[in-house]
Amino acid sequence: MGILFLADQFSEQYPGGAELSDEALIRRLLKHTDVIRINTREATPSRLEKYRKAPILIGNASHLSNESRQWLITSRSWFAIIEHDHHYLKRRNPCLYPNLTAPPEELSQVDFFLAAQLVICQTHFHESVMRRSISQAKTWVLECNFWHEEWFPIFSRLRREAKRIPLAAVQDSTQLVKNTQGALDYCKKHDLPCRLIPKLAYPEFIQLLATNQRLVFMPLWIESFSRITAEAMMLGLNIIGNHNIGLLHEPWLEDLRSKHRVRPGLAEALAERLRKRNIEATETLLKMLP
Repeated sequence: MGILFLADQFSEQYPGGAELSDEALIRRLLKHTDVIRINTREATPSRLEKYRKAPILIGNASHLSNESRQWLITSRSWFAIIEHDHHYLKRRNPCLYPNLTAPPEELSQVDFFLAAQLVICQTHFHESVMRRSISQAKTWVLECNFWHEEWFPIFSRLRREAKRIPLAAVQDSTQLVKNTQGALDYCKKHDLPCRLIPKLAYPEFIQLLATNQRLVFMPLWIESFSRITAEAMMLGLNIIGNHNIGLLHEPWLEDLRSKHRVRPGLAEALAERLRKRNIEATETLLKMLP
């Protein structure tokens, strides 16, 4: 029967970081089994019933109805939540609370998260923050986002060949969490010439990002991984960020930094680490499925 994959949107509907990562994971899973994709708005209990015996992976699920959540909780179907954006919190922002720990009245869908056979976190920092609020959830850490395999040699080529200009890249985003204005203010305060990187089709976005010397990214709350930070690092950009970037807390990244003091070496090592981890994480996930 294969795997049922539920998500609010897939990458062709909205090419956000979570959606691009989920789509790359789906493509990797398709090498091993069938994957049926259904938008959460269309995942009614009667439709889910047809896949009772299939393992279910759930990405962002804000549009999943309460009836469908209850079906998942009570049906004894095997399901895992791929946690991207702190959906266990009503306001989705751990930074609002002392010690990043939300009080019970600020939690959301606790029974849903506790019923999941697995809650898949992006980084160890992401997991630690989530477990401060829902300590009993059964978690597993990816230590990565996912990319299509063909993107890793493209990152390598662009790192070598891109014509860089002495500018800091700032992501041009209307999302409050991305804090575009905060990054622009940082550049102004520190006399860093910068330019906004607009929302483009993914290949054009990466090509434009690669032409800069650094990325300035100051998210207002915790990025579970931070795909743009990883991409900028793999392209050889210097990173100016804050403590809200999940990737920068990873112990394995610190190990890479200690071994590769020169930026091109670190970029190559990070790309290879993420390439291998994409393969390992997919294989491990497949073994976890019933």
